[in-house]
Amino acid sequence: NHWVGVYDSWPVGEEIRPAPRFRRWLISGDDDLVTDPDAPTKSAPFDASAEVVASGADNEAVRAGLLEVPAGAIAWWVGDQNMKAKLGGRVEPAADVPAAAARLQAAPRAAHEWFAGGDQVAADAPELDRLASTETFGLVAPATGSLFHDATASATGLLTNVRAGGFRKDLNFLLEKPKPQPNTPEVAPLYTAGSSDGINLGELWVDHNVWAEVEYPTSPPAHADGSSIPSGMPFLVCTAEKNDPFILYKHLPRLQLTLLYSLISKSRTTAGGKKQYDLFLVADPVFTIWNPFDVCLHVPRDAFATFKSWAIPYDLNLKLANGPQGSKTSYSNSIKRLSNDRLFFFYGQLGRAQNLVMRPGEVQVIAQGFGEPIKNVPGGSWQFDGKLGWEFASGYAYPIPYETDPKLMDGSQRITYSMSPNVEKSDAGMFLWSYNIGELADGSGSTKYVGSFNIDLLYSRLPAESPISASDFPEIFPSLPLDPSAAKTIAELDGNKWPICVFTYGMRTESDPFFDSGQTTGTRFTGRAMLRANETSVAQDLYNLSPDMVRTSPLQVGMRRVNSLNSPIIECDATGLGYYGAEYGAAGGVSHVVTRSIPREPIHSLGALQHAAAEGVRFGQQRGERSWFLQPSISHAISNSFAPSFIGPSEIRGQLAGRDAADHSYLANLALWDTYFYSSIKPRTTSAHRNERTAYREQKQRLEAFLAKDGDDWQPLPNERMRPWTHDPEGTLKEIFASVRPAGDAADRIASFLMVDGMFNVNSTSVAAWKAFLSGLKGAKVPVQTTPSLRKDAELEETSKTPVAALLTPASG
Repeated sequence: NHWVGVYDSWPVGEEIRPAPRFRRWLISGDDDLVTDPDAPTKSAPFDASAEVVASGADNEAVRAGLLEVPAGAIAWWVGDQNMKAKLGGRVEPAADVPAAAARLQAAPRAAHEWFAGGDQVAADAPELDRLASTETFGLVAPATGSLFHDATASATGLLTNVRAGGFRKDLNFLLEKPKPQPNTPEVAPLYTAGSSDGINLGELWVDHNVWAEVEYPTSPPAHADGSSIPSGMPFLVCTAEKNDPFILYKHLPRLQLTLLYSLISKSRTTAGGKKQYDLFLVADPVFTIWNPFDVCLHVPRDAFATFKSWAIPYDLNLKLANGPQGSKTSYSNSIKRLSNDRLFFFYGQLGRAQNLVMRPGEVQVIAQGFGEPIKNVPGGSWQFDGKLGWEFASGYAYPIPYETDPKLMDGSQRITYSMSPNVEKSDAGMFLWSYNIGELADGSGSTKYVGSFNIDLLYSRLPAESPISASDFPEIFPSLPLDPSAAKTIAELDGNKWPICVFTYGMRTESDPFFDSGQTTGTRFTGRAMLRANETSVAQDLYNLSPDMVRTSPLQVGMRRVNSLNSPIIECDATGLGYYGAEYGAAGGVSHVVTRSIPREPIHSLGALQHAAAEGVRFGQQRGERSWFLQPSISHAISNSFAPSFIGPSEIRGQLAGRDAADHSYLANLALWDTYFYSSIKPRTTSAHRNERTAYREQKQRLEAFLAKDGDDWQPLPNERMRPWTHDPEGTLKEIFASVRPAGDAADRIASFLMVDGMFNVNSTSVAAWKAFLSGLKGAKVPVQTTPSLRKDAELEETSKTPVAALLTPASG
């Protein structure tokens, strides 16, 4: 029937979708009829009607009810032009990468091809500028179907807030400013949960301004594999300051800590010519790190990363058989006590001794590097310089005092082993893998901890929580029972490293083949892994291992037996690259995984905030060894919809492990899409945070060119759908830029001077209009970057179909 219905908008104070409240149909007729939401389904809705839209070759008829008036009767009907696809307006091909990238954020047209039977009329055909109505479209190309109800030659819309009234606020002005101060309205949360703030304007300020943090070195540092990086490649450089507001982008993202434990013996010959054997536990710490961005990542030497790990919460239990008379038959000790009872097991320093440069999306395995021998640990915790690559011959050896009498250390003892989770509890916590910038303590004794992956950390406990032990969670910390078939004599281990177990701690994946051997490995959780982990987070926390936290968190503990080199340990290629994606192995993982795009200029689409690092951390929050974000961890919260499974289907807030939690996607999108927009009135070369004077001058110049009356001087905005709406361009410019800075209310007022060409109502029921709208990028040029080989600039590639609107630069190999 092509009727347009009117409903109440959501009340501004309501967050849960209210029951739809129907007002009326925008058509003439009896009040009882036009206020009935089911009226269009009735076979004969009007007692008396008139045809207000005649049927024709390109449209269906519309009939409206007759209303009596003194001189006869009238009928009327309203059709919403914003329900239709707006046709017309030639679109020139993008001339360069910035122009093409801008269109991927805001399509410049609706695809007329859906109404013209294919590609016979190019998007830049001059005739498209001369469409006066849908009837004249037939002069351009024969229409293949109805046009009147599905397309229009003229449709503009206002940037209004349909819930609160008034105009929307422009984030290109609101966020284009120097660094805001904590605890001010400039960094206010978009929503809260309990006493915790959610994603906030301060975090969006970071996401809006990160483009200006990208560097383009003419002589970039070389990769650790010896290859060079092309001059001018975009880089993010890790910061040396823990309070850098861009820390979520300018740090070294971690994926997984892998600790391989092995046994080895070393013999020495006594004065009497007999051999004595010392036994050692060898630890191989291996870090899997990742650059999730589509730019290179560099860790400079003045900002090297120190990864600190506690000893795993396990006991090593040895059975010693067939030894000499009087020798011990067993030995047990915790991993912690084997390292001289130190809480901190080791410190790995990355980016200090070797260049740490990561290509876009690159996954690296960092350990001792290739060709390194086993090294003795003199006592206590130890530190080492992490290097690209790992091989089995390396590691760090801790002495195992299996005998006190040297005469009984003849190597004849036959070893079998088991491992059991610790029973004891620690006030400090159960396990930690932390990140410190630089040395653990500088000359003043202060540290630069920016975050940790924790279990039961002291600083993260609630007042009512007590220390826990690993033995209380056998499904998370499984025992490795004694296997009589896995046995070797101490003499057989002389110079021969015998792997016994692998402990992992880090991000879960879609599949877990390393733990699919059928052995007892504890409960494993897989699936939807990348949705659960904000890859830019510096901290994650399993808290007290409550079931809801264990199931929801992106973190996962792993413990499994390995008895030989034939067992899966860790995979990396010959250059030291690891694998990530569906798994940590080559079968389901890849060495380059880009999931976040770093803009090269200010964004101008709410959809581009999909790549935001925002996670619900109060702006200006001091960093440390605990996590601060509002639970749960979620990736790409904005412009997506991922409802946390632990929150009820009709709820948007809850508790996770006793902590405040929220449905981030729902609440962030609810707060953003009705209230804010991006005008694309933005600077070109720098941000106001970096250079206030230059940024505001460029922003003003862009607005001035957009408001120009002379067609030769007029320039469209990066969002080419924007149109000026003012009778006094000079006065408008002065209202927005009263001086060299934007007016204090510029973000609130600029929408009143703008209209949007081809504004489209998401409530449209026209299938043809939706096809044209969603195909607005049909035939558009797309910037493409090669990977893993790199080049300075992306290249434009022609497309015949419809690219997906995105901030991310596609990769090709």
